[in-house]
Amino acid sequence: MAPKQQYAELATPPKEGERNVHKICCPYNNCSSIILSPGMGVLRKRIQIPRSFTDREKHEKEQATSEANNVEKELFWVLGDPFDFDNLGFSKSSSAGVKYLACADCDRGPLGYHDSNFVAEDGGKEFLLSANLVLYQ
Repeated sequence: MAPKQQYAELATPPKEGERNVHKICCPYNNCSSIILSPGMGVLRKRIQIPRSFTDREKHEKEQATSEANNVEKELFWVLGDPFDFDNLGFSKSSSAGVKYLACADCDRGPLGYHDSNFVAEDGGKEFLLSANLVLYQ
């Protein structure tokens, strides 16, 4: 089995617009869960995810004003269907309609988010898995 690496450690990190070529795994110790199979996500820049569930209120305000204030963005694996993930759970919706993504095996996160108020360019939904918060195998 290949060792797990962080995004910055990949020999050839994917570029924006490319699909994932690695298995994407839970980053937490003692959890070997595969979250996303190769080829399922497209790498895109979106606004940053809060580093803990306690930052939700701040994140929701940034989400609402991200375009106007040019909020810093990070790379996410973007999927249009939550059933495309191999093993991922969702928090309850916040008052602003944001659900946070967590590993379904160890229940830790957030690893990404879904804003139920956001409509993608194609009219669909977006489920965002942070490229920097997961491991690659």
